[in-house]
Amino acid sequence: MLLLFVVAPPAAWWFFDTVPIFPVLWAYAAVAVLLLWRDPGFALRELWSRGDATWSDVRFVLLRFLVLAAGIAALFGVLRWQEWWAATPFVPAPWAPLPRLRPGFWAVLIVLYPLVSVVPQNLVWRAWFVRRYAGVFGEKDALGGVGIALASAACFGWAHVVLGNAFAVLATLVGGWLFVRTYQRTRCLALATFEHALYGCWMFTIGFGWAFFPATPELLERIGEQMRAAGLGP
Repeated sequence: MLLLFVVAPPAAWWFFDTVPIFPVLWAYAAVAVLLLWRDPGFALRELWSRGDATWSDVRFVLLRFLVLAAGIAALFGVLRWQEWWAATPFVPAPWAPLPRLRPGFWAVLIVLYPLVSVVPQNLVWRAWFVRRYAGVFGEKDALGGVGIALASAACFGWAHVVLGNAFAVLATLVGGWLFVRTYQRTRCLALATFEHALYGCWMFTIGFGWAFFPATPELLERIGEQMRAAGLGP
């Protein structure tokens, strides 16, 4: 646990230019699925089954998203208005919403992001992490309780240190808590994955997505220059 979830993320950040993030992420996910498959107490169908989820759970996830999405949009507006990021080097500037800058790229991103990024993250930090370490916290339920949820959220947030900014770490810490609690409450990985995709797509849409974009600082600066030239960014 220490090596995979504590040491590996900053190591990946240190070698960011040479470590292919998505292949590594999918390698983590493949190992997670293999270990779950070899677990005699776990059936792989649990990865896509509805578990105990009901339509009430789906409505709750959607309503909570609407409320928090409005808060995220308000935060975006405040940061652009106050320009607080100018004195905060570890928080990227919240640039213009991606649909205004690159609508075609945004459309492709909204489709591919859940498949390429969200699915493997939930296989690792929800399905396998909770199954593997719930017992470490003395929790008898297979999906654990508050202890394993905190550990999952903390490790999920820390994994985003590879992106090189504090905003990504803090945002995914909060998001990780929401997603793992949804998974624990409903025993439905698909619903937790759907919820994760909602917030991630909204972040890219509203203008915070660049904090989660796995690119080098040089590439981000070139994108920023293009946005400023188009009058769409600070």
